[in-house]
Amino acid sequence: MNIEKEYDDNELIEIISSTEVQEIKPQELKEAYSVIKYKPKTDEELFLYLSSMNLLNAWSAKLRTMKPKEKKKLRKINHFKQYLSLVINEVVEHYDEFNCELSINSNMTLIEINGFQFSFQGIKLSKSIKEFIESEKHTEITWKGKRLQPISPSVYKYAKGKIKNNSTD
Repeated sequence: MNIEKEYDDNELIEIISSTEVQEIKPQELKEAYSVIKYKPKTDEELFLYLSSMNLLNAWSAKLRTMKPKEKKKLRKINHFKQYLSLVINEVVEHYDEFNCELSINSNMTLIEINGFQFSFQGIKLSKSIKEFIESEKHTEITWKGKRLQPISPSVYKYAKGKIKNNSTD
């Protein structure tokens, strides 16, 4: 993954601490969409992937309030959850390779990584995911109450910085 770091991590952490709804810029949306089919192999890549999906999820929620003509241009973005389901399945199958916690039930998937909790609804429950739910590895995570969709652009930028920092170490 070739990612440019554009922001200071400390500034982003401060912004992430806020609850102010942030504007999603077209360039961020394009970048987030570009990783939709990517299969993360490291914690940093998984964090970036989940941040990207969170950004797309926030955009998808925004689509519901748009005019039909505007929606038509951007409708293809909405199918990202099928790819997210595949990545969740990969995480389940290689759970010991990632430093994350994963809690799944019939309508909610909660993934905690790097101190952030990403939640998604409508994840398809594959055979591997169903087996994971019944296993000792599956834990119930208590939601910390921090909604990431309103601040998804900053979380995404922070994740990009993690990738960039990791590639220069």
